[in-house]
Amino acid sequence: MSTGLSIPMRMTEVRVLENLAYGVPVTEALSRVCDYIDGESPGAVSAVLMLDESEMQFRLVAGPRVPAPLSKVIDGLKLPA
Repeated sequence: MSTGLSIPMRMTEVRVLENLAYGVPVTEALSRVCDYIDGESPGAVSAVLMLDESEMQFRLVAGPRVPAPLSKVIDGLKLPA
């Protein structure tokens, strides 16, 4: 049974897990995932957002190619009440 993932994507998953196992900070590992996605998807700019449940807003935790003006808009974006 195939997972549908390409060999390069599976290798990237392995590298991310290895990074985490060797103590690379999660945000750095996620930035590496964004680098991979951006490299495989011309014109794409990927980012990882996490929900800060205490304030009900998103935090930009990874996205090395997100332009600064966009990151300022995204980071702290509140969920509608």
